[in-house]
Amino acid sequence: MVYKEWVGQGWDKFNPYSCFGVSGNCKFQYTNADGMSVTIENKTTRKGKKYTVRSGIVGGEKYPDEVFELGPFNIMVSNKASNYSARSTGFENCGLSS
Repeated sequence: MVYKEWVGQGWDKFNPYSCFGVSGNCKFQYTNADGMSVTIENKTTRKGKKYTVRSGIVGGEKYPDEVFELGPFNIMVSNKASNYSARSTGFENCGLSS
């Protein structure tokens, strides 16, 4: 992902792209409509269908670890951290469902 727009709430940019969920170590620049600009470092490891992401601002705060699982079409179907969780219940596109 290189850009995300929140309906009525601004935007996020990732340079060269958000590497959240990319296996291994990576860094990217994050900026948003509120003026935040930081470098984020991720380390993503995989065990079976589950991925664990450890990340944080370089030289600053660490974010809560996140664990996610991929489903059909390698799309994230669940995501959990200490402060939230999310789960996809279905996908529809071009008349296909899963």
